[in-house]
Amino acid sequence: MRSKKVVYTSYTPWMDEQAIKQWHCPVHHGRRGRGFHYSDTAIETALMLKRLVQVAAAGARRLH
Repeated sequence: MRSKKVVYTSYTPWMDEQAIKQWHCPVHHGRRGRGFHYSDTAIETALMLKRLVQVAAAGARRLH
């Protein structure tokens, strides 16, 4: 039986100060009990990171 080698990696995203400032969205929807809306920059960044993880996982599955 062949053992599978497990490789662990880590990813540390780097964001500049200007990008972090754009994450804050001061617009509130006006209703009680709900939080603030997320800025478009925050949503786009989260979706890019999600896609990056999916691509890396798909590549790892092809190796096994």
